[in-house]
Amino acid sequence: MAAPTLKNCPVCHKLFLDKGYGVCNNCMQEQSETKQKILQYVQEHPGCTVAEIASALNAPMKLIKYLREHGDLVDLGAAIKYPCKKCGALIDRGTYCRACTSEFAEANQKIQQRVQSAERLSDLSKELKKDNSPKKKVKLRMHFINMNDDT
Repeated sequence: MAAPTLKNCPVCHKLFLDKGYGVCNNCMQEQSETKQKILQYVQEHPGCTVAEIASALNAPMKLIKYLREHGDLVDLGAAIKYPCKKCGALIDRGTYCRACTSEFAEANQKIQQRVQSAERLSDLSKELKKDNSPKKKVKLRMHFINMNDDT
């Protein structure tokens, strides 16, 4: 384990000896209590949104999102609703809704097809350059046959 370092708490900005938690003991205690309140609220109100939790408990959205992203709220079996990062539709798992996920998949597929087409064109271009490379020039001469042989 690394030696404790002297830091300013990112929450209250007080100087503290960081033992690896990232916040001072007072803020860590407050966050732990808030976390317990959030977990209890989610159990009592299944299907609630992140915004509802924040307004009901006066809890920081950042902490609620952190708990959700790290799976602390999913383990309860109570699915909370939060917005899709692209369109804002309420979802209960993942980062994007199904519509946005399928849109990303289609766009990815089109990009892959374009890349493959570009690679094929590049290969064909290389082959054409090889075929059109300068070859030994052969001088062609015309030979005449004397057809009027009177002998």
